Amino acid sequence: MIGTSVTKGLNATLTPAAAPSCSVERITSASSGPGARPAPRPRESPSRNESMGAALSRRRPPERIPRSFPGMDAPEGFAPYDAQGPFLELIGPVLVREDGDGRVFGLRVSDRHTNHRGTVQGGLLSTFVDFAMGRAIEAESDDGKDRATVSLTVDFLKPAVPGDWIESRTRVERVGGTLSFADCSLTVDGREIVRGRAVWVVAG
Repeated sequence: MIGTSVTKGLNATLTPAAAPSCSVERITSASSGPGARPAPRPRESPSRNESMGAALSRRRPPERIPRSFPGMDAPEGFAPYDAQGPFLELIGPVLVREDGDGRVFGLRVSDRHTNHRGTVQGGLLSTFVDFAMGRAIEAESDDGKDRATVSLTVDFLKPAVPGDWIESRTRVERVGGTLSFADCSLTVDGREIVRGRAVWVVAG
């Protein structure tokens, strides 16, 4: 009797309880009734690429559009100079006139050439000086050798402003077998604004 009672008690303890029953109801949209509005559609989350693209577009500063662009307006006798190279084409166009003293290069400056103070950037003027002396040494040497600038000194005497027509006046001092020397003056309406001097060496 005692063993039987213990067995029944263990069986009762080990028997799992019946799972409680629950009723499941399907939630239907309110559109089932007359005059009811349809349930809103779930909002789709943007993909990671879309989210990153939107964030980058918000952070990207607007492109600065130049207020004016230099045209080909120039004093009489100036024409486009073909062998100016990609960089000068970007900041130019550089024009040229042939006279008794050699080539005179010209450049019409505009807003896109200015610094934050509204005057023409010194780097542009230095580039123009270097370019003019290089072409003058090239024409003076007439030996077909490539040369490169090894020293460039530039003095900024007066500022230039958008709308100015800048001309170069170059003098070649000496062309040697290794080194060449030249100086250059940039003028606006006959007024000197920049003075430069450079030493060039035979490349290679």
